[in-house]
This record gives sequence, C-alpha cells and structure tokens, in this order.
Amino acid sequence: MEHICIRIYPNGSAKYTVRDDAGLLSWLEYNRQYRGGNSLFVDGEHVEGTGSLHGEDLEHVARHVLAVDLPNTKLRPLGRMWDSDMGEFRVRYADDDDLVHGWEAEEFMEEIFERNNVARPR
Repeated sequence: MEHICIRIYPNGSAKYTVRDDAGLLSWLEYNRQYRGGNSLFVDGEHVEGTGSLHGEDLEHVARHVLAVDLPNTKLRPLGRMWDSDMGEFRVRYADDDDLVHGWEAEEFMEEIFERNNVARPR
C-alpha cells in the first residue's frame, strides 16, 4: 500500500513524500527522532504526538497545506542501503519534495501569529 506522508514545519511550510508500508515506518521513525517540532500527516490524518502546533492552529495550517495538489504521487525508491541498527538492507527513498514554501505559508500563518501574539519570524 502507498501512503502520502506530509511534514509541516512550525512556520507553515511543508514537504511530502510517497512511501510504501516499510518506508512509512522508517519515515515516521526518522521524523520523530530528528524533526520533533514538525507536525506529521499520513494519508491526510495527523500523527498524534507530533508537532508544535495544536488545536485550532494545527487545523488552520493543515486545512491550507492538505488542500495543495501534490505534484507527484508516485513511489520513488532509489535502491537499497545497509541499516546497521537493524542488521538488514532497507529501501532508500528520494528526499521529501517541497509542497508549501515558507513565503507561500506567510499569508495563512499570519492569523496564527496574531491570535497567539507572536512576532512573525524573519
């Protein structure tokens, strides 16, 4: 089965990738370990316990990001690589692609910054 995986950064920008079941597990593991402040979505559903945005703020950002048409929905494995922690070969995937750039997110993030009395990042 193929999964659409989206990582939303705290500034509203986002990246996406398409993964099979095994690739989804490694994507979730990597993002939980190294990208803790980012909200993760798999097949349009928020992965509980991820990200620094919550409640109404998360819903606001997700509504905008999830509405963007994905440029490419094909699974793109690059080959295999040795995973010394697992003691086995794993599929290597292409890096996540841009979905929403920071400058595109500024408009819909402005409402969150104002609601939370936070200065816009520069």
